[in-house]
Amino acid sequence: MSVKLSPRALSHRISTGAARRLLPAGLRVTSPARPGAAVTLLRPTRASRFLGPRALRRRMHRVSLLLVVTVACGVLDLGLTLGFMYSGGMYEDNPLVHWLLASTGSGLSVVALRLGTLAIAVGVLYALRRQRRAEIGAWIVALALACVVVRWVAYLDEARERQDAIHAAIASNELGFARVR
Repeated sequence: MSVKLSPRALSHRISTGAARRLLPAGLRVTSPARPGAAVTLLRPTRASRFLGPRALRRRMHRVSLLLVVTVACGVLDLGLTLGFMYSGGMYEDNPLVHWLLASTGSGLSVVALRLGTLAIAVGVLYALRRQRRAEIGAWIVALALACVVVRWVAYLDEARERQDAIHAAIASNELGFARVR
């Protein structure tokens, strides 16, 4: 599908950045074959040549859903990390976050780092959502953070088992704790 427009009509519209965003999905502007030619063409992008408009919309939808899952898992990971850090029940294995905590001593720096990196990753993948490589990247990031959430579930189960054992030992007074009645 090519749309022929005069250079004058197109130059004003395309020269502004806003006009590029108004182009239909899957079209890009190509330069005339020779300078001064009277025709500028809008040609299908590489992705839309191989995928029809419906398949391209489905890809964009999949990437968007994967990014929502990524953000949800990332925020859950951050919340659990901060919760355990402030309760004193966790050592941070991430060396960058560990260094950041050692140098600043603030959980706010961890929040800024985690949300900043998450925002950059999601922003880049969302901007490229029409491309196959963005979909692959979104799957990788979403699966990685889903694995982190699964690890958190295992960690919470382990902590609960240990907590139940400690409460049972206190209740049976196996450890010799003093009781207040």
